Amino acid sequence: MQILAALEFTYSRQILDVLHIVALSLALVTLLMFVRYLRPPIFRYPYFLTMAPLLIPVAQILVIDTHLIKDIIFMTIQGIAVIVFLLLILFHERNRNLRHIAAISVLLFMLAFITYWFLVDVFFIEPFFWKFLLASGMIFSVYSFSNGLENTLKFTEEEHYESRG
Repeated sequence: MQILAALEFTYSRQILDVLHIVALSLALVTLLMFVRYLRPPIFRYPYFLTMAPLLIPVAQILVIDTHLIKDIIFMTIQGIAVIVFLLLILFHERNRNLRHIAAISVLLFMLAFITYWFLVDVFFIEPFFWKFLLASGMIFSVYSFSNGLENTLKFTEEEHYESRG
């Protein structure tokens, strides 16, 4: 996406918007797959429903020149991704130390979201501030979520095997 941003051609902004929404949709698909896997097998929703966010880029193409609707779509998808990540951390993190690190990452994501969507238009904030918050949140979340998810998956597999007898 950033390589295309450096190039200048006729429809570069529209292509960047489509790539941005595809990346956000793939993040939602990944989170939905985690949620599906962490549920007990009898309560899992069908696998094709995890691919539902991939319909968002198709809908976004219809409103590609409407900036207000496009911003609402971006804001909504980013907010949903932060909320789903928060819920995954709250309900599936078993290690207390990782829970604190995960809470810091969620807090950084929320601060980056609020700064980018609500505070930049009201106050003068350097663009690197929300980027720093987002990058820090990513680093903390990769550390906590990958370790915590590995422990959770091991725990759910043990529960599954114990329930079978």
